[in-house]
Amino acid sequence: MTTASSIYYLRHHEIDKQLWDECIDNAGNGLIYAKSYYLDHIAHHWDAIVLDDYAAVMPLPWKKKFAVKYVYPPPFCQQLGIFSPVVLKADIYRRMLQKAEEAFKFSEYYFNYQNAIGANTPKNNFVLSLNNEYTAIAKNYQPNLLRNLKKAQQYGLHYQSSNDYAKVIHLYKDTYGKRTPHVTLNDYNNLLKICKLLQQKSALIIREVKDETGNLLAVTLCLKDKRRIYLLLPVTTEKGRTTRANHFLLDGIIKEFSAQPYTFDFEGSDIPGIARFYKSFGGINEPYFFYRWNRLPWPIKIFKAPTPKGSFGAII
Repeated sequence: MTTASSIYYLRHHEIDKQLWDECIDNAGNGLIYAKSYYLDHIAHHWDAIVLDDYAAVMPLPWKKKFAVKYVYPPPFCQQLGIFSPVVLKADIYRRMLQKAEEAFKFSEYYFNYQNAIGANTPKNNFVLSLNNEYTAIAKNYQPNLLRNLKKAQQYGLHYQSSNDYAKVIHLYKDTYGKRTPHVTLNDYNNLLKICKLLQQKSALIIREVKDETGNLLAVTLCLKDKRRIYLLLPVTTEKGRTTRANHFLLDGIIKEFSAQPYTFDFEGSDIPGIARFYKSFGGINEPYFFYRWNRLPWPIKIFKAPTPKGSFGAII
């Protein structure tokens, strides 16, 4: 006779952060967004569903409105879901999700690429293996990308590193803030705090492209863990678009980190033009999944605003 697995809803103060992070690190689908220190900085609050002694975990970021606690997708945290070092049976996924639904009456949630659970909506996310020499990777570049890279060479562009994450965040906010009004000033301040910590952990990559006179044309802030490089905040100026600086920048990152055991994660996108751009680097679509439940009483149920569309690192 086998003993049924136990599934718990844990409030934040009850979570063992060491065991939590070990589970994320050992999970084949482990992502930096689910690490405890990342959630501690990015989410307003977060609790969790835990299987047995951290055999599987599911973070639940939450807010409160009208005295109602609800699960929400934090900015700069593309996908969460269920993480485990072992392959889980479908029944375990179902029970963990059921436990989450019992704890919160409302949720808008993005499950990770290995969590195609129930009725959900797939969202595009392009990824590219860097575990090859650059010449082998570039052979899969699409013709339109090669043409744009050739055009970029005419402008004498310079690819270089930077440590100024605050500059990137402020430039991103100034450039794209009106397109993402749901991202608050507090969200950007939280991102500043996590970037300070990630820089200390050597988990932050900032690369920029300038012209011959030193004008900034494109810059991006990437996160890094032992598996992935995440394209979190790409920014391109008006002149940068003209000079194809964004093409030049991403090609530079791919070249720099090629022949290393990383996956380059483009973080999107469902916007057709951006999806074509990311796909042009030879990436494959590794979709993640949107899932929503709503058991709020009427009339609160009808006043919930729609979920913001798109990922935060998708605007170039």
